[in-house]
Amino acid sequence: MSVAIAQRGAVRMKRMIDDLLVFTRTRLDDALPVDFTSRGIGRICNDAADEVRASYPDARIDVRVTGETAGKWDRARIGQLLINLLVNAVQHGAGNISMDALGHGGQLTLVVSNEGNPIPAADLPTLFDPLTRASRPPRQIGPSSSMGPGLYISRCIAHAHNGTIQAGSKDGRTTFTVQIPRFPSHVL
Repeated sequence: MSVAIAQRGAVRMKRMIDDLLVFTRTRLDDALPVDFTSRGIGRICNDAADEVRASYPDARIDVRVTGETAGKWDRARIGQLLINLLVNAVQHGAGNISMDALGHGGQLTLVVSNEGNPIPAADLPTLFDPLTRASRPPRQIGPSSSMGPGLYISRCIAHAHNGTIQAGSKDGRTTFTVQIPRFPSHVL
């Protein structure tokens, strides 16, 4: 039991350090480095969900992958983006979390959604700005719920993949939607 706790702590620490390094680079106007390789998105989604479940054993995450899901992207960065969105859903949401990956034509859409109190509409325009948080209190209290660069980094990763990220929140459901080309024509 104590080994598992230590491993979860090490994973969280590594994630924090990685996030701080990315945050520092992007704030210094340095391009986010990406390494595009061909691969399917299903494994990336399942690995991200497994990592979050390891840190949050009570998290209920459903993963669905449909359509044409082969593409060219940076596996580590897309995994980081998904982990950031899933951790956000665990910390600020309630109930089941769903992660959907849908490939159609030249586009891949990733959607992470959770139940819970909605994000106030006034907070949505700045949600992806560095070191901001919606005005609602987190569901969990402690160091893991502190204001961090996760959503800002998610936006940087989406942009590095020539994509977009948006948030919506209504009727007790919050949804983050990432759209990236399956085969980007150029790297930013």
